[in-house]
Amino acid sequence: ETLLQIAYDMESQLVEGLPRVMDTFSDTDVHDAISDHLEETQLQLDRIIQIGETEHLEVTGQSAEVLSTLLSAGRS
Repeated sequence: ETLLQIAYDMESQLVEGLPRVMDTFSDTDVHDAISDHLEETQLQLDRIIQIGETEHLEVTGQSAEVLSTLLSAGRS
């Protein structure tokens, strides 16, 4: 359950952070690649939620601090 919670947190942070990262690039190829990655990440997040519902597991509650730190660094 803890690993599922960490995966959920990581994917959630990416879904939240990738649009900000995407906005920092003017190159359309980079922008499109990040956009594609965002779509895949959202699908992964949806799958994690579905697993949690199917297995009656709580998917929230753990934090992926490393990813949070990386996304914060990308904003500066």
